[in-house]
Amino acid sequence: MKTKELPQNLREEIISSHLDTVGSIITKFKTYGTAANMPGHGRKPNIGKAALVRITKKKPCVTTRHLQDELMKTGTIPSGATIRYSLNKQ
Repeated sequence: MKTKELPQNLREEIISSHLDTVGSIITKFKTYGTAANMPGHGRKPNIGKAALVRITKKKPCVTTRHLQDELMKTGTIPSGATIRYSLNKQ
């Protein structure tokens, strides 16, 4: 089966979109010094979910208050609702 050649205007459109992408990456590198994705907008999570899972695997019947006390030692002060939400989400 023969393949058709793309029309000239479609080829130019494809090439220009690739050049825009490469140009934006170069601009980002010049501005921030890295081409990696930057952190997005919005509130950052304040609970270490790995710590919650580790504690609840050791003792599944742990209370939210006990989890709050454990997390206060690490410097975060989440509410009980936040802890319950993050555990139920997993």
